[in-house]
Amino acid sequence: IDVTGTVSADGLTVDGDILVNRTSAFTNAVIEVQDDGDGEVLALNNNGTDGQFLRLYNSGTLIGGLGNSTSDVSSLSIYRGSTPAINIDKGTGDISFYDTAGTQSLFWDSSAESLGLGTTSPSYRLAVRDDSTSSYPLSLESNTIGDSGSHVGMRFGYAGNTYQKGAIIYESTDVGGYGRGRFLFALEGTSDSSNADETDAKMVIDYSGHVGIGTD
Repeated sequence: IDVTGTVSADGLTVDGDILVNRTSAFTNAVIEVQDDGDGEVLALNNNGTDGQFLRLYNSGTLIGGLGNSTSDVSSLSIYRGSTPAINIDKGTGDISFYDTAGTQSLFWDSSAESLGLGTTSPSYRLAVRDDSTSSYPLSLESNTIGDSGSHVGMRFGYAGNTYQKGAIIYESTDVGGYGRGRFLFALEGTSDSSNADETDAKMVIDYSGHVGIGTD
């Protein structure tokens, strides 16, 4: 069917591919649409209601879609099945991430440029929260920490990977692969852009409880 003007129909069944503004296909897609120069290819409008206005299926099973949040119809939600996975607030630019149960687990505060894990109101650039009675919400890990001499830690300073003059370092001293080791509190004192590392340790605490200050 080649139509100029408007077609009104109760339904339409197409046997074959659909090309819009195209005379030949670029891809193997069943429907291929090309914009007419105004920059818009496809517009979907669900009349201001919440829910999904685009659904994706695999062999008849709903796997996801795009739509509005049930709490804010001006937002954009990416769905995992029928459960929101990511929500982008149109007004604020805030981004919410949800776990498989639909519970908000990660939140990006756009205006404050802050990231919250386990909290929707981060007071710092990175806020990590776990309300369990015995929690370790942050873990620094390395697959080589079981090897003697391996390190994992954090540095304090500025300007990217330079001028990092302070560090807290965990160093493995275990030859048995158990990950046992010691904490190194390092301060680098030269007047240059170098970073603190394990050679700058000023205080050491090993897993036996021994403490060394000015010596390792």
